[in-house]
Amino acid sequence: MKQPVVSNLSDGVEAALVEILTLVRRDANHDFSAYKRATLIRRSIRRMHKLRVESVAQYVEGLRNEPNESRALFHELLLGVTGFFRDPDVFAYLAAQVLPGVAEAHEATVPRIWVAGCSTGEEAYTIAMLCDELGDRWPALKRVQLFASDVDPLALDAARRGAAPSRRLVPPMSPQNAWIASSTPQDVSYRSSDGCATGLSSRGTICSSTFHIRVST
Repeated sequence: MKQPVVSNLSDGVEAALVEILTLVRRDANHDFSAYKRATLIRRSIRRMHKLRVESVAQYVEGLRNEPNESRALFHELLLGVTGFFRDPDVFAYLAAQVLPGVAEAHEATVPRIWVAGCSTGEEAYTIAMLCDELGDRWPALKRVQLFASDVDPLALDAARRGAAPSRRLVPPMSPQNAWIASSTPQDVSYRSSDGCATGLSSRGTICSSTFHIRVST
């Protein structure tokens, strides 16, 4: 496919974007066509800069011939935005309105919660923390099964490890302030004040005495 003549790199990537996304879909099996075009263009250019490729035509040719580069661009395009209690108002609403309703609807059964697009797992862990802290009042939340999924296998590996960068400390806003951080300069993990740890089994399930999170693609 001949690349059109363009005035700058941004215009060149935009002109070639359909083919770029087609090649990513071919090799990484993910469709980014619904993403914001500005984000796709910006991150494609960032990838080109990393490779020191100055020509859009050259980069597209590389995508055609190197499936590994399409997969590398796939990871570049993913938006892994997450954090513990990242939107305080939303999690306060979950604790006050949603989770009690879930508990009431599952008094005799096992509640199941699915966190889609979990990235590295902080928000899934946040929901698990809330369930643990609310469990004394709503016993069904002590039995919750929490599933977390994401298209990014590297992010899932981080979620399975049950540790997060130290910059993502849990803020002091959880209902009982019950979660205690144990950290190194690089990573932080959590346990509840009664000693219940957020540990990982070899099967990739985050386990404690009160909740389980299964992390999967």
